[in-house]
Amino acid sequence: MIDVRESERYNGDFEPIDLIAAHIPGTINIPFKENLNENGCFLPVDQLRIKYEATFLDKEMSDVVVHCGSGITACHSILAICHAGFDFPNLYVGSWSEWSRN
Repeated sequence: MIDVRESERYNGDFEPIDLIAAHIPGTINIPFKENLNENGCFLPVDQLRIKYEATFLDKEMSDVVVHCGSGITACHSILAICHAGFDFPNLYVGSWSEWSRN
C-alpha cells in the first residue's frame, strides 16, 4: 500500500484535516508531489518509470493499493503510475480519513 500524502502527514508530524495524525501500518510513503517537476508538470515517463520500478518489483499491480487523505491525490499518483507504463493499481477510496476514524 502506497500513501501519497506529504511526508509530514505520513509521519504524523502534521494533520490539517483528520482527527489523528499518522499512517496505516505497513504502508510506504511516496508523496504525489514527487511525480512533478518544478513547473508542476509530470516528470518525463522514463523518470517516473525508474521512480516506481523498485516499488513494484516482484509485485502484481492487482496487489498494489494507493491512498492519500481523502482519495483525490491518490488518483494523481495512479495517473502518474499508468503514464509510466505500469498497469492500474487499486485505489483505497476512503483513504486515511476513513481508516483513521475506524
